[in-house]
Amino acid sequence: MERRISICIPVYNAEKYLRRLLDSILAQTCGDYEVIMTDDGSTDNSYAICREYANKDNRFRLFKQENTGASAARNKCIENAKGEYITFADADDWLECDYVSTILKNMDNDVDLLFFGSRWYKPNGQITEHILQGFIPDYNKTTQENVYNWLMDKERAGIFGSVWDKCYKKKIIKDNNIKFPLGISFLEDTIFNVRYIRFANRMNSVGKILYNYDQRSCGGSTTFDAGKRPDDFIRSADEIYKSVNQYTYSKLKGFYILHSLTFKCMSANQIKFMFTHPQYIYGLVNHLKPEDADSVRDVAADYFKVKPYIPLQVNLNWLLDMAENPSHKKHILLNFYINKIKSMLCKCNLSFSSGNYIA
Repeated sequence: MERRISICIPVYNAEKYLRRLLDSILAQTCGDYEVIMTDDGSTDNSYAICREYANKDNRFRLFKQENTGASAARNKCIENAKGEYITFADADDWLECDYVSTILKNMDNDVDLLFFGSRWYKPNGQITEHILQGFIPDYNKTTQENVYNWLMDKERAGIFGSVWDKCYKKKIIKDNNIKFPLGISFLEDTIFNVRYIRFANRMNSVGKILYNYDQRSCGGSTTFDAGKRPDDFIRSADEIYKSVNQYTYSKLKGFYILHSLTFKCMSANQIKFMFTHPQYIYGLVNHLKPEDADSVRDVAADYFKVKPYIPLQVNLNWLLDMAENPSHKKHILLNFYINKIKSMLCKCNLSFSSGNYIA
């Protein structure tokens, strides 16, 4: 018997928390689901725990691969999913008992993408609730303006940055060969969503918490360490840029280019990192076209009315100025901007070693 929802779980060294998630699935009030677990080369007892649940309940299916990352593990889950709908869960989180029943009830209204609420448990002990309300206007390849306007709400701008608070149609994923990007450990959820929403004709949201996101269990390990993997910035931005090139509404395209350019550059420390790694800035702007810069500026004008991050705005203007100049001038502009940012950082009592960018 094929189940209607496939819950996809990438597993890596999660023995401390894995039973909590799997038990929360067994406690569902509706049993119309299957669980696809892909062990990503765990070195602890995670695989044995997954095998235990698979042995006692045939709805739990287990796959194993060498350690190649969460994206590859999720892709393997998708490949083996039999359900009509697909959701994602991380091994250190857990589900509310009405997760499956609520999703099925709402997806049955011919919805292509469903959003639902989540509860966040933060390392400092704070608990916050994130709930979206209301139906999203019909959206297709000619009405992407609806989604853009919806995203401009200050509470929604980052809503496509995760996959565990959404339900997807497997048919859309399979028919359009939508996958998580390999070899990237930054913004991979956003890239998947950017690829998916181009084909989603109808979106809706459930004003109810169904997912518990535990930031305490990762001990901060999910935070992107820019200093260790600066090239991931460029690869992620490139993937988003390639994905949004198919969008027909320029502002929605510009929104995600803006997102990729500035996602981790909103604090003084992040700006400091960028300008100590000038190859990152050059790599980001090198592929932008003047018309892309125009789209991003239009979006920025809207976005800063909602969330006026001043360092972000200054940084963005400099990036786009470089994007509009011929390549042979970019290194001159870059050194000029580095000197300007140094002055700004000095005013914030921050400093870093000097150095010029060589084109």
